[in-house]
Amino acid sequence: MARKGVFCAPGRVNLIGEHTDYNGGLVLPLAIEQRITLQAKVRNDRQVFLFARDLNEKASSHLDRLFPLGKKTWANYLLGVLQEIQKAGFELKGMEIEFSGNIPRGAGLSSSAALEAATALAINELFALELPPLELAKISQKAENNFVGVSCGLMDQMASLLSREKKLLLIDFSSLDFKYVPWPEGEYSLVICDSKKERQLYSSAYNDRHNECREALDFYTQKLNKPLINLSQLSLEEIADLSAPTALKKRTEHVLTENKRVKEAQTALQKENWAELGELLTQSHKSLRDDFQVSSPELDFLVDSAINLPGCLGARLTGAGFGGCTISLVENQKIPGFYGELKEKYYKKTGKKADLYVTRPQKGAKIM
Repeated sequence: MARKGVFCAPGRVNLIGEHTDYNGGLVLPLAIEQRITLQAKVRNDRQVFLFARDLNEKASSHLDRLFPLGKKTWANYLLGVLQEIQKAGFELKGMEIEFSGNIPRGAGLSSSAALEAATALAINELFALELPPLELAKISQKAENNFVGVSCGLMDQMASLLSREKKLLLIDFSSLDFKYVPWPEGEYSLVICDSKKERQLYSSAYNDRHNECREALDFYTQKLNKPLINLSQLSLEEIADLSAPTALKKRTEHVLTENKRVKEAQTALQKENWAELGELLTQSHKSLRDDFQVSSPELDFLVDSAINLPGCLGARLTGAGFGGCTISLVENQKIPGFYGELKEKYYKKTGKKADLYVTRPQKGAKIM
């Protein structure tokens, strides 16, 4: 058993497939360059000492008395992972963990999942647990669900732990089967735009949407009189004539049309049909705005502005919504002008200075 080590895990951006993971659907994320780097050392007692270097904040706990340290504390993401690994039956010792990173907080690029993933990888390696990456992702998700109190799906943790360079991760959440889809080395790149409108999942309507999807599942199970495990088992034809409450029908329609868009995006990538891929991104945004209702005026403005700039084939909000980031498909030669014009338009509209990043698929969590 190693005594100490350095580990890192990336944030992620989702190309397409939003709010489908916890509905048994399809997603197509990729790891980004921004990441969390974490140093961990095993102690001989059961004390846990944590240090967030970028924030210059400390926290501590004890493996026998793990509980959330306030509602909005970064420490809960690490302590939750420790808790879930212990609940899985593994014997741990105390640890000293410090970390830093360059994933924008509150931007919807999964800084929390990256922190969980880096922590899970560190514990797995230092205590020789030999858990595969998918199990580490499940533990990380449970930490966020049970300890942090956010009803997130599994996509972010899987993307942080399982991603590969130059490939997107296509996950089917009806089975947790996944495969890799190559990103063509061509004339287009993805541009992330951070709206600087911070959104916190635990204080947003994210959990409300999660609950609405459960309500929709119960409704359609009863109306159709057949056992359903998730909304993705439905078809648009099945629900067309059912008088579901408007909100529940809209949520379901988004899930079903978004699954279709993910499949079409995979095909577009394989054929290097960039125009089709861009159109699918824009369609996804419209559905997230109108049917799932998780957009915001800032995100709508960024998307509408982006798709009207030279070289941009499509754009959408990415992540849970309610703020955070957009993603745009932009011709490489037009990216400098796209940067400048989008930032200028957004600043004039909102007074906020957006941050933009060009991204390509990166490798997932690793030992440094």
